[in-house]
Amino acid sequence: MTHAKPIVFSGIQPSGDLHLGNYIGAIRTWVAGQTQFDNIFCVVDLHAITVYQHPEVLRAKIRETVGVLLACGIDPAQSLLFIQSHVTAHTALAWVMAIPHLLLDSAAPERSPKAIDSAPGEGGQPRLTRH
Repeated sequence: MTHAKPIVFSGIQPSGDLHLGNYIGAIRTWVAGQTQFDNIFCVVDLHAITVYQHPEVLRAKIRETVGVLLACGIDPAQSLLFIQSHVTAHTALAWVMAIPHLLLDSAAPERSPKAIDSAPGEGGQPRLTRH
């Protein structure tokens, strides 16, 4: 019987300049753990657009972020690396998961379970998915 490797899912926003803190805090750990874990790394560009981003600048930052991750050693043969907005199911699922919250809040705000902590566009996540 084989045992599956633990899964790591992590993302990085392309809205700022990557710096040493990104490398020390996340990227070098991601690179070092590629043989120990099944890794899924994501450039979370949808989380970056909750505030205005100039489209050309954001596109350049997305490309830069992917390039830096590859240059630092993220190996596409060992880890899945993708851009969040390129997976349309992500946004569709986010809105589907937000519907009960939105309906309950508007129909009976005093009885709402507050299943989601923030508006869907601001990266609200169901509490069940958090650690």
